[in-house]
Amino acid sequence: MATAIGFATRGAMAGNREIIEVLHFVGAEDRYIARQFQTHFMRLGFRGAAIGGIAAAVFFVAPRFFPFDLRFGGGEEMAALFAHFR
Repeated sequence: MATAIGFATRGAMAGNREIIEVLHFVGAEDRYIARQFQTHFMRLGFRGAAIGGIAAAVFFVAPRFFPFDLRFGGGEEMAALFAHFR
């Protein structure tokens, strides 16, 4: 995730060169500007990781509360994927 944040920060800063130049004119330092971009992308990364983690947990816990029936199509494959929860 740190590598993705670094690449996203560099890309965003390169794409917003004019805005960064204006920020320099008003006195913002390079470190401050870069930190703002990094913080933005770090928040996005953590939000995405949280959403993905919750979705994965729901995906793997759902069969415990909604058992699948082996008599219908795909039941044996579902049993092989999730095993039997006890």
